[in-house]
Amino acid sequence: MRKLLTVLSSLSLILIVTACCGGGESTTSGGDSAGDSAGAEKGADGFVDVPNSKGLKAKVPDNATPNGIGGAAGFHTDDKSFGFMLDKVEGEKTMEQAKASAEEIFFKEWIGEGEKTEDGWVLTWKVAQMDFAGEEPKETGVLYSFEVVKKVDGTTYNCHGAVKDEAGMKAAVESCKSVKK
Repeated sequence: MRKLLTVLSSLSLILIVTACCGGGESTTSGGDSAGDSAGAEKGADGFVDVPNSKGLKAKVPDNATPNGIGGAAGFHTDDKSFGFMLDKVEGEKTMEQAKASAEEIFFKEWIGEGEKTEDGWVLTWKVAQMDFAGEEPKETGVLYSFEVVKKVDGTTYNCHGAVKDEAGMKAAVESCKSVKK
């Protein structure tokens, strides 16, 4: 039962990332979102408030748009080159647990074996980009996934997502690492 819940949770994550900021075709009317970043004004230190996060900040690219009110805490770009979602972790989450979970569904290959950081860890890997339209899901490419777990003022957060290329994944990981109060 636990494994089924883990698989369903992983599938939900991929579907959310695909719909929100990671894959599939854009349903917006186009262009980049540089002019559409209301509420993402940078402070003098280069940080912006992470929407829906109760006081967290991060460094993000100028064209990053805050996720909608009531949505996942985080940012995305219309071209799917950048994005992340930020969640508070309840209980303990180890890198080994995250690796096992990542390998359960749509996994392709590890980009890195895992990096321990001063306040947590980072995982990066490739997953199959899936099109769920029609009767049978079909693979349409590759997404670059990441998960950054870190502590901020004694609370553990999971910053995660999937984007269209490795450069965007690296930018998202750096943004996740920058999260602070």
